[in-house]
Amino acid sequence: MTLQPTRTEATTTTAEATTTTEATTPNAEDYEGQQSEDFTTINTFTSLIAKMDSSTRQAIGHQARDLIEECQFDGKTCSSKNFSVFLDSTYGNCFTFNRAHDDWTPQSSSSAGPLHGLSLILYIEQEEYIPQISEKAGARVVVHSPNRWPFPEFEGFDAPPGFLTSAGLRLTSITRLGGLYGDCTEGEGHDLLYPGAYTQTNCLVTCHQHHMVSVCGCADASLLAPVNTTYCGSNSTQVECENKVKQELARGLLPCSCPASCSDNVYGKAIGLAEWPADSYVPSLLSKLQGKADPDTFRDYLTIYTSGQGINPLFPPPPNRRNLLKLNIYYEALNYKEISESPEYEVASLLGDLGGQLGLWVGMSLLSVMETIELFADLLLIFFKKCSSADVKSLKKTDVAPDEKNVVYVNHAFTAKEEMPVIT
Repeated sequence: MTLQPTRTEATTTTAEATTTTEATTPNAEDYEGQQSEDFTTINTFTSLIAKMDSSTRQAIGHQARDLIEECQFDGKTCSSKNFSVFLDSTYGNCFTFNRAHDDWTPQSSSSAGPLHGLSLILYIEQEEYIPQISEKAGARVVVHSPNRWPFPEFEGFDAPPGFLTSAGLRLTSITRLGGLYGDCTEGEGHDLLYPGAYTQTNCLVTCHQHHMVSVCGCADASLLAPVNTTYCGSNSTQVECENKVKQELARGLLPCSCPASCSDNVYGKAIGLAEWPADSYVPSLLSKLQGKADPDTFRDYLTIYTSGQGINPLFPPPPNRRNLLKLNIYYEALNYKEISESPEYEVASLLGDLGGQLGLWVGMSLLSVMETIELFADLLLIFFKKCSSADVKSLKKTDVAPDEKNVVYVNHAFTAKEEMPVIT
């Protein structure tokens, strides 16, 4: 699970306030082509941040010790030390719980339900937000497999301040067939820009960045830059080149071979919100956090809460609860759904069907094959016998030698009339 304080967001969502008068689909030519002021400001800011070295970027971002005020997993306490940090171009410092690494033993939940999942109290420091850049407050949360890289700009959900956000998880394991039955991959032959297991998103952003470098000679500031590559600036030439690459990628003019992964885990989420903390729970919460508070971080926000006396800056009315939120992430059940592809028509079935059709229409079977072999053997035997008899007849018709033609053979036979010698 990856979370980060919301600092900038380049995507806006419009509610259902559009009225359609004609059944037409707008094309790219229907728009004026002018970039909005907010979009330009965010892109310029992102480009400036991207050009800083990683240590400076991490130092100016939200820190885990300030963000994570309380942590529990499966009923046991945890802290900011159980989170690993990485830099994101849009959200800055991001913190991952249960991330895979060397000599790592994954944390597992012993049971379903909120008490056995991950529970966090976060302090988002709205006073540190940048005007004209941060249009919303809260934390961005991404639930993903431990061995894959998260992309909070494309996936995840927002947890707002002043609320308890609950996310009940359902795991779906997907297995796809490759080879003869599909074009899925386990990542062989794909040099990915981000570490971790192969995902289609990782492949697509890698392809996008490679096209940016090859066409424009610079990298997109919203993505990780390849080695020995600089980020694009805010000058008009590079901005136009970047927009051109994005349009050609969207139209399929620049190829990207990114098939789906052969094995993937998808976490379905049921998200609910409840106002937090309850009025009756505020004294207990302040007492709990007061011992953990850093005066430099909270800036004396943790004052003694007394009903009707003074105003607690941590929860000013209205609106109240500006900086605190609670997040519960848990399994709804410890079972999971498995979706697997299987061949609808295998090679063995094909051969069996071919044999059946041949046996039905041609009369071919194992017995008929043996009979055919016997027939050929009989024909060969008859042929050889005929050849042998023809050789014998030719020998009988052979002429005798010339000096033997005039010899007459007389067969002398004894008859009864011939005199027999007398013996006395």
